[in-house]
Amino acid sequence: MEKVKITQEQNRAISELMEHPYNNTKDELLKEHAELGGFVTLNDLDIDLPLLAKVLYGRYEVEPKFKVGDWVKSRHGIGTGKITKIDKMGYYTDFGMIAASDDIRHATPDEIATEKTRRWWKESGRGVWELRENDALYDYELDEIVTVSHDYTLRKDIQSKYKVVCFAEDRKDI
Repeated sequence: MEKVKITQEQNRAISELMEHPYNNTKDELLKEHAELGGFVTLNDLDIDLPLLAKVLYGRYEVEPKFKVGDWVKSRHGIGTGKITKIDKMGYYTDFGMIAASDDIRHATPDEIATEKTRRWWKESGRGVWELRENDALYDYELDEIVTVSHDYTLRKDIQSKYKVVCFAEDRKDI
């Protein structure tokens, strides 16, 4: 018979229920779950009677909290990036961290977007919105391409008004 997969949260809830003083045996826990229509903590996590029985009698595996390719953020302020490898040592990230699951968390959509932007600029050898003379930008308000006249970093509040068309070092017309 194939093992069922449960989440970390489901595993924690079932473990806490098993450790509670009034739940002496697996059979008693199943009986009470059936008679009460389920425990609130388990029902909230979609644990029905057949799933609970399989878990209590060892036919389950816990899904890892994170998987390769997940975007994560260090809880210690070290970085944001993707998980590249998982083994007994922990989670390996593309920002150079080997971490236990308590040291990282899933990155938010804003954190992922910010990191993708930072990486895009870094690939071009620049800081975020670091502009140089002769960079070409598309100006959404003017609906035309403009050329940067001197080196500077574009203020965050007006970055959304422009899109990079070409960096000065990549231009063929100058």
